[in-house]
Amino acid sequence: MCTLALQVDSYAGSAGLRNSLDYSVANSAFIETPTSESVVSLVDTSGSIATLQASIDAARTANPDQLIIIRLKSNTTYEVLQTPLTLGSRMCLSGSGTSIAATSNTTASSLVSITPGSTLVSVDR
Repeated sequence: MCTLALQVDSYAGSAGLRNSLDYSVANSAFIETPTSESVVSLVDTSGSIATLQASIDAARTANPDQLIIIRLKSNTTYEVLQTPLTLGSRMCLSGSGTSIAATSNTTASSLVSITPGSTLVSVDR
C-alpha cells in the first residue's frame, strides 16, 4: 500500500539530493483499522511546504499521541527550498497525484525527512 513517489528535477543532484529512495511497506492496519484509536485528519489545500509544515506542527502540538493522517492537495507540486518536509511518529502522508520536488534553488538535504526514532510513519502517493 505504501509507495513514495517523489519528483526530483535533473538539477537536483547539485543540491545533494538522491534520485533513489529506500523504504519499507507500512502495516496498513494501523490506519485502516483504528479500533478505538483517535485519528486526526489534516487536509492541506495550500500546495505550500511551509504552510503544510506549520499545519503538521500545530496538529501534533494539539494532538501529541494521536495518529495524524495528512492529505496533500491533489495533482499539486510541493516545492522544497531550504527545509525538507519533516514527519514524526504516528503520521501518514498521503497524496493523490502529488509531487514533492526540488527546484534549481533547493538547498535542503532531502525533500522529506523523518525525525530519527519515529515509529508508524508512512508516505504514499
